[in-house]
Amino acid sequence: CPQGPSAQITDFVFESWKAYSEECHRNMSRLPAPTAELVCNRTFDKFSCWPDTLPNRTASVPCPWFLPWYQKVKHRHVFKTCGPDGQWVTGPRGQSLRDATQCELDAEDLEA
Repeated sequence: CPQGPSAQITDFVFESWKAYSEECHRNMSRLPAPTAELVCNRTFDKFSCWPDTLPNRTASVPCPWFLPWYQKVKHRHVFKTCGPDGQWVTGPRGQSLRDATQCELDAEDLEA
């Protein structure tokens, strides 16, 4: 049975996400090992691709290009904090934490 428009959009977003994930892993594998002894390791957290980051620093990367509204947020960033122990800061249940509010659409974007 043929797919409706929403299924096609979902498929497109998933394929874009897979391509972003593959590009992230490829790029991470090409980078040299970090020179600092303690870093939060480069990672793909299912949303963004993060570089090695020093403790007590907040990493900033562009909003991921797989977002369907990427053209509206392409100059904005998502943030992730490296804790003092060289581990990415996580939520109470161990979930990955990041501030992606700049990558979200707001009411003004929806009206545009």
